[in-house]
Amino acid sequence: MEAVKYLNRANIEPMCNTLDILGGVKWKLNSRILEMMEYVWSIGGGLGGIPKRYNDRTITPEMFKEAPFREKLKLIQEHQHNKENHSLRCEFLLRLGIAQSFKTVNELYFPH
Repeated sequence: MEAVKYLNRANIEPMCNTLDILGGVKWKLNSRILEMMEYVWSIGGGLGGIPKRYNDRTITPEMFKEAPFREKLKLIQEHQHNKENHSLRCEFLLRLGIAQSFKTVNELYFPH
């Protein structure tokens, strides 16, 4: 309720005008950068902020069973790192696909 009171008293017109200006900015995809990103991905990634295409190794339940305690901690960390890399790969591929679909477009506008 308190936030609604402040919002009703606030003058958001300058912010709306600024967002309108930002929404009118033309953007263009840099096709050379896109080609480089596609190339780095095709050779396995791991460069320039592009995630590795594959994990170094897959951690299996059998590896946990057979490992001594200290090694289990390392395996847990590696397993977590693999999961994080999977998330980064998914995000990268989503963005790459979007970029590829816009590479023939001359002007892009982003709503704000």
